[in-house]
Amino acid sequence: MLYTNVRSITSGTKREELQVLIKTENVDVVGITETWGRVDILYSNLEIPGFKLFRKDRAAVNDKKGVVMHCMLGMLSRLLNVMI
Repeated sequence: MLYTNVRSITSGTKREELQVLIKTENVDVVGITETWGRVDILYSNLEIPGFKLFRKDRAAVNDKKGVVMHCMLGMLSRLLNVMI
């Protein structure tokens, strides 16, 4: 499992660097915080080949939040909508 805080997953080469780390370290599950995701960012811009993508984007334009979870394809995984 890999957890990281990326401070904008779409800036620079962060996504590509994550893909190299995932492959090098043979990671099955990836949790990413502060993605700065927005609804206008396509799933294809966040996907990692061989992984199922779960995402929760930030609520406001100037909000520096957002999380992404990647689970290796073939792993039993599903999204749970829990109200806290």
